[in-house]
Amino acid sequence: MVQNQHLRHTKEQLEYSRIDREYDFVKKRALINFLTTSKLASEAHYHSRVVAMLGQIEQYEQANLKNELKNIAVGSVDKVFGLLEDPEHAARIQRSAFESALDGIRDGVMTYKGDAVLPLIEAEMNEKL
Repeated sequence: MVQNQHLRHTKEQLEYSRIDREYDFVKKRALINFLTTSKLASEAHYHSRVVAMLGQIEQYEQANLKNELKNIAVGSVDKVFGLLEDPEHAARIQRSAFESALDGIRDGVMTYKGDAVLPLIEAEMNEKL
């Protein structure tokens, strides 16, 4: 051991050099891990935002569709009620409703068979669609 005493400083310098190289490697690995984790988090955030936006778009589309269908139905019913106020059509529509009600009483079940109001509303809605 005494004979290797002069190599002690050289060994220490080699050890420092090895630690320095290892530090650079560890620093690079830590940076790569940080960047990889950041990239994955960024992609996950982007994905979740896109999914949230698409969900909102779907909700808005459903609301728009419901509003449009409501407007069509209300417009059709209003037009049929306008026909009921017209004396020319009112008598025929009321007579068919009365006969349909009589059929329902006779059968014990109201099926609206022969009622003129529902076909008029359906025709109006088909026109608007």
